[in-house]
Amino acid sequence: MYRLILSILALSLYLGLYAQSYPDFNPIKIDQFGYLPDAKKVAVISNPQIGADAAFSYTPGSTLEVKDQNTNQTVFSAAPASWNNGNTHFQSGDQVWWFDFTSLNTPGDYYIFDPSTNQASYTFTIAEDVYKEVLKQAVRTFFYQRSGFAKDPQYAGNWSDAASHLGPQQDLQCTPVIDPYNTTLVKDLSGGWFDAGDYNKYTNFTRSTLHDLIFAFEQNPEAFTDDYNIPESGNGIPDIIDEIKFEMDWLIKMQNADGSVLNKVSVTDFAGASPPSNDTAPRRYGRESISSTLTLAGVFAHFAKVINDNNISQLSSYASDLSTRAENAWNWYLNNPNYPPYDNAGFQSAGTEDDETQIQKVLAAACMLYALTGDNSYKTFVETNYLQANPLSWYYFYPFQQTMGNCILYYSVQPGVDPAVAQEIQSRYLISLDYNNPDLMPAYYSQNDAYMAQMKDGDYVWGSNSFKSMQGQIIYNALHYQLDPANDIDFRDAAAGYIHNMHGVNPMDIVYLSNMYDFGAEHSVNEFYHGWFYDGSIYDNVWNSSVGPAPGYVVGGPNPGYTPEYGYISPPQGQPIQKSYQDWNTSWPENSWEITENAIYYQAAYIHLLSNFIGESDCNTTAEITNAPNSIISSNPVALNATPPGGTFSGPGIVFNAFNPALSGPGLHSITYTFDDGNNCVATDQVTILVGTITYNFVNYNLGTISPQ
Repeated sequence: MYRLILSILALSLYLGLYAQSYPDFNPIKIDQFGYLPDAKKVAVISNPQIGADAAFSYTPGSTLEVKDQNTNQTVFSAAPASWNNGNTHFQSGDQVWWFDFTSLNTPGDYYIFDPSTNQASYTFTIAEDVYKEVLKQAVRTFFYQRSGFAKDPQYAGNWSDAASHLGPQQDLQCTPVIDPYNTTLVKDLSGGWFDAGDYNKYTNFTRSTLHDLIFAFEQNPEAFTDDYNIPESGNGIPDIIDEIKFEMDWLIKMQNADGSVLNKVSVTDFAGASPPSNDTAPRRYGRESISSTLTLAGVFAHFAKVINDNNISQLSSYASDLSTRAENAWNWYLNNPNYPPYDNAGFQSAGTEDDETQIQKVLAAACMLYALTGDNSYKTFVETNYLQANPLSWYYFYPFQQTMGNCILYYSVQPGVDPAVAQEIQSRYLISLDYNNPDLMPAYYSQNDAYMAQMKDGDYVWGSNSFKSMQGQIIYNALHYQLDPANDIDFRDAAAGYIHNMHGVNPMDIVYLSNMYDFGAEHSVNEFYHGWFYDGSIYDNVWNSSVGPAPGYVVGGPNPGYTPEYGYISPPQGQPIQKSYQDWNTSWPENSWEITENAIYYQAAYIHLLSNFIGESDCNTTAEITNAPNSIISSNPVALNATPPGGTFSGPGIVFNAFNPALSGPGLHSITYTFDDGNNCVATDQVTILVGTITYNFVNYNLGTISPQ
């Protein structure tokens, strides 16, 4: 656990020291966080031929080395292999070599080095828990997205803010967009998550978001802990469950007494302010619809089942309420077949949905209701209609309809499902994976993508990073559901390629998460489109603003279809597909939101995929420094305490179990506590202490009674 205790002044000093510390071009692309010990590990070396970086040229030497970061000793060496006989990769515009160092599995910190040019990669870590902190930060972004909830500094750090959207004509007294001044229709619709870089809240956009987050926990519960530093931390419930419940609490408010569900809470135009608590624009709610009602039925049933299956006793009555609400929503759907599928009248944001989306929503809801209740009416509905959904009828599962893919596979393993139906679902999924969709395993085996995260040209659209994550999850599902155990290793390695791509193995050499410098990245997203982190605000840019954006946000990603309102901006325009990106944050008319805006569904898709790669460990020990001061201006040593006892303190000014400011001197000092239980279980905690200018008395200084424990 990291607890970074910094004043704004100190943070500005820190950022100033490291501003723009990454080079304009690094030809050696690696996962900047690192790799699991048993993972396939391949660095990509690029020589740009087309694009904004074409002026850079690089040819690797005949032998590359992996060096230990601490000792600079070479621990592995091999020759890089030319990708596709030296041909230029169309989607990136790069000539590429692959450097495979899979056999290196010793935990540690490393970098790749080319002795012929003295070129080094960024550093990376090999460890079982290499992505644990990354996952934590990615999940924490949902806390920052909370509407109507104060972000106190102890949880939010530099991104604290008062509760937002609770003013006049806002969420506590929300009125319908079609009759906004009818006070008899006022509803309390406070809470929930901001949908994206705007502050609107959409029922339907929670569908893939919540299913992905619930699946992430359900399939990998050991990946999620109760120490993410949100207000609910330490309550005995994994924090991802607490965060999901926060959104569910809002959806409960969106359900009418007859079971139907309202579709959104939003401004009618595009108003906003920074920070969110400064946004005073009136907000209205949209009418109930079939689409939003089916969304609620599916996610409520799914969450209730996971609560029950994981024996989260604190939420047992909550799960029962969700179950009732899910069935009420389903019954309303059955009784109102001619109701509008979706109604956006009165709003300028969001659009309608097609018939295929409706088919998939009703099937997904029925799948989850059967899994929860075992009621044969839901089973009959699914097994009568499941072949109507495109992924199944086409034998073609792909990212744009992957929520349906996740739900129908889940249905196929439930007790009581017709074995022939289960077999048909899994068979069609596997046929798509292995043959019918050439961008899945055929692309992996053919090495189609020089950056090892194949996606077809037409799928690089607004939000492409979410579709990358979904593509990886399509593949990983085959391993999770054991559809073809003989190929499990290939499924794992192919899916991991999409994670590595998000972490820096891409032509842009960028981690597509914001401000991850404190968590292992050396070149991550510095700015992105968000109403809070608005262009020119103190939150705008990691390097050039006093605060910068919060860490862990997934941005939209490369989008060759990007078009500004006026003019021509290159990049992202006029670039190879995978280079159609710029790390920038502007509003109209440049419309950077088409490239860099975040969204809760991007975030959840990434979390779902990443959670599969959180290494399992028998170590349940956590360490915590319990009494370190935030700052100190005295020269007297401070005895430090930590749990469990018996570990070791390290850092500037540490003598035995005490911090001595007379030895450390003024400035920011990171102190680490390490506890080793002797059974390969090592836990650490780190704090930062700010030492002010002090007068030292070296003659009278005495450690007193401080001694080793």
